[in-house]
Amino acid sequence: MFQKNDIITYGTAGVCKIAGIIEKSFAGVSRSYYELIPVNSKNSTVFVPADNPALTEKMHPILSEEDICALLHSALSQELVWIPDESARKQYYKEILDRGDRLALLGAIRVLHQYHKDCQAQGKKVHVCDERFFKDAQRILYDEFSYVLHLDRDQFLTYILSPSEGNEKNHP
Repeated sequence: MFQKNDIITYGTAGVCKIAGIIEKSFAGVSRSYYELIPVNSKNSTVFVPADNPALTEKMHPILSEEDICALLHSALSQELVWIPDESARKQYYKEILDRGDRLALLGAIRVLHQYHKDCQAQGKKVHVCDERFFKDAQRILYDEFSYVLHLDRDQFLTYILSPSEGNEKNHP
């Protein structure tokens, strides 16, 4: 169970501080909620029902610097595989966003970066779903990585890609 002042990641809200665990009543039903304040959006508040496992499973402790280094090392050893079927690819994107799977997010960013480069070289446009996911995945990981490692936004993509540039396998 999380406590007040814990720093966590929560789904697409990114890095959040738990402001408290409060009781709120909606439609006459009182429940306990985690009150989350996204660190990059102090004017926002996210309420997560404490008794809803589907939502509380999206709450993860923030990674340490060592955890991030280990995650990057694991990601670099993964073989990158492009999913050619657009609907299957969309479903895969949805699943990894729902799970908050950081390793899968890193892998998808790496393969989509290569896909972007290949499309540019061929004078083609990137599919909208791929572009949207690429931005969402970067934002989610950037929030956490920049919070822990103090990276600037323009350093992030280089940081996660530089050891692997030119070494991708099975790219689109």
